[in-house]
Amino acid sequence: MLSGFSTFVFAAQDSEPFKSDITLEYLLEVLASESIERDALAGITTKTFTEQGASFTYYYSPSLQRSFIVDNEIGRVCKTYSGSEILSCFPCAKSEVSATCP
Repeated sequence: MLSGFSTFVFAAQDSEPFKSDITLEYLLEVLASESIERDALAGITTKTFTEQGASFTYYYSPSLQRSFIVDNEIGRVCKTYSGSEILSCFPCAKSEVSATCP
């Protein structure tokens, strides 16, 4: 199962938004299958946060050294990247104005 998952998640470029169609249930299933311990999810860090009026849940897997952010409204991963810092799924800050963010 990890091989199919890794094609989407681990090949994703860390600097770009995650564009695959991975559900929260599938993400948790893969993370659990990666650990030898019965209570594998106990090591996963989670934090729910709100950004620009939307609710997200952040997951960090120490064994994979990867972070995943799930859009709680649609229940899908919107960003994955290396490291444990909490980033954003939005390409622009709320008040940012630039060529990319008019």
